[in-house]
Amino acid sequence: MLNTYFRICKIVEANQIPQAGQEGRKRLQKIAFVSKSLGYPVPGPFIFHSHGPYSPALAAQLNDARDFGLLRGSLEEPYRLSEKGVEFARTFLLQHPDEKQPLKIVDRVAAEIGAESTTNLELLATVFYLAAVGYEGPDQTAKKVEELKPQRFSREEIASAVETRSKLQALH
Repeated sequence: MLNTYFRICKIVEANQIPQAGQEGRKRLQKIAFVSKSLGYPVPGPFIFHSHGPYSPALAAQLNDARDFGLLRGSLEEPYRLSEKGVEFARTFLLQHPDEKQPLKIVDRVAAEIGAESTTNLELLATVFYLAAVGYEGPDQTAKKVEELKPQRFSREEIASAVETRSKLQALH
């Protein structure tokens, strides 16, 4: 159970982008889903929601982590690590060095796509989700994205997201 909260803390930490307005809950869900798609052990299943993959279980665990004092935030504010959360994550990692390897996935995701807009992360997470349910080719993926999100993304944006997914998978 503690490893779940450690992993949640690390996803929240990866979502803390220095640019103003770039650390919302929607973006945290998308970064968590992409990380999970690449092998990071994010707790709970994801479902397809209006803004792409969403995990009610992750949302509940984030609230639990906040209630335990590991995170700060409210419905109006993004989650941030509290001092207690920073200390917990540091101590947990010292006691469980085997967690360092999976962290490389979250770090890589944050480095590669952390500065993307929330809208682009929504598209990228949607492309990852579609691949997980069997839509592999760019044409098939583009058609399904257009069906799910009519007039939201251009073919070029979708092609770019498919390319980014391939790039991230190659780095893994």
